[in-house]
Amino acid sequence: MSASRYSVDEVLGTNNAITPVHNLPTELLSEIFGHVGAVRLMRLARVCRVWQSLILHDRALWQSVDLERRRDIRPYYLDTILARSGAREIALCGVCGESIAASVVDVIVAHMARISLLEVFVRCDADLARLRPILMRPAPALRKFSVTNTNFAAIGTTFATVPFLLFQDANATPNLRFATFIGFSLPTATSVPADVVRHSFFSRLETLHIQGHARPFTLDLNQLTPRLRTLPISRGRRPSRLTVGENIDLFVSQYEHSNELLWDLADIRIHRLRSLHGLSASEFAAVLQLAGDFSTLSVTRDDSMFRVDSTCRVEFSMTDGPTCTFDRVLKSLFLPAVSGARGNGFRSAKRLFVSAEVLDVFLTDPPCSHALFPNVEGIEITNLTDSSVLLRSDIVAYMLTTASRVILRGVAYARTVELTWETCLRIFSALGRDDKPRFPGHLELHNIELKVPYWVLEDGDPDECAFLLRVRMFDSQGNLAPGPLSA
Repeated sequence: MSASRYSVDEVLGTNNAITPVHNLPTELLSEIFGHVGAVRLMRLARVCRVWQSLILHDRALWQSVDLERRRDIRPYYLDTILARSGAREIALCGVCGESIAASVVDVIVAHMARISLLEVFVRCDADLARLRPILMRPAPALRKFSVTNTNFAAIGTTFATVPFLLFQDANATPNLRFATFIGFSLPTATSVPADVVRHSFFSRLETLHIQGHARPFTLDLNQLTPRLRTLPISRGRRPSRLTVGENIDLFVSQYEHSNELLWDLADIRIHRLRSLHGLSASEFAAVLQLAGDFSTLSVTRDDSMFRVDSTCRVEFSMTDGPTCTFDRVLKSLFLPAVSGARGNGFRSAKRLFVSAEVLDVFLTDPPCSHALFPNVEGIEITNLTDSSVLLRSDIVAYMLTTASRVILRGVAYARTVELTWETCLRIFSALGRDDKPRFPGHLELHNIELKVPYWVLEDGDPDECAFLLRVRMFDSQGNLAPGPLSA
């Protein structure tokens, strides 16, 4: 149940409406309160005795504490909140280093052994110095750590290098695997002894999110984070200049221009990655400049959180390389990006998967558009609700007539789509460029019924009859249905 539906102010302002809540099971109330931060739980505990008893005795409700970057937190108040979770782990967010009192720092230090997630916000080096007792303290339960320079978003200021001795060493944070640094420069492994690098908390990180690294020289993450598996990077004022090892999942975001990402990827070997994920058309265009041959291409509906009708989701697998996925790619920029890429990746693609909902990405045909996909051997088009959409693009028609294997899928468990024989002939005739239709060697129709006239079945062309023998039709449940010649 979403916490946003239950505003604390609304609950406090409705006295008579509270009475029916007394009849709710305590398990349901606990589930609702579990979506409310510990700071607001203190206010909810004053609503009624039933709520007070449940809130004060359920220690699990106090495991998530968001200080909301407040600078007026009272030490006793904070200590009471942290103590209510008992011996359980704590997720502590919104710790603001600006003007934080030393007594508040002491309270957090006293509970560091139980903190599993720590989120810190600082404005300047002085703020970072105030939090030093926390950041240099052993944290055996800590799994995620995040520190943000709040000035970075406003003016692009980058702090000094993050110290190697953060949290003392790797033995003091045996469970720390995820770290985020926004507006900071990471340390280089060449300026300190090798044993210090080997025993720093960086050495055990598996996920490292970097934004605004901004160093004039390349940072070798192979040395700094040898166990790294996931690397999210975001646009900064200057290139990050990173090198990474093999089998890394790379996530790129917030790049407005492809050149910005190309600078950041200058020292990253795309073919050595395990996967690459992007969130915009500019990131898609940038990766195309570096990619090699592709084996498969998938263009489907954009189901990301911020999707719009003008965007699509693109995924392709490089030959002997990673799988690259991009959400929110503008449909109008898909083909121009493909045709403008320096590499010949799409020209080597063997398999193509396209959702009928985004077939309009192929409508804006650039010059020599047919040369973009000359080697497609298999094409699958899904979510068809009208077979006539297959006739709207020269590129789709070209691929349908050159692919040896074609699979057309209607929407599962929906009304069967009708494919007339006339439409079928037009689909496989490359829009009239051939004297006779060029039928694929294999055609599968899922929840699509091919309607063949009686005279074709009786006295049709031998090539047409041979093609009909190769057609396989399946019903909406995926069961093999009678073919067009079975009648």
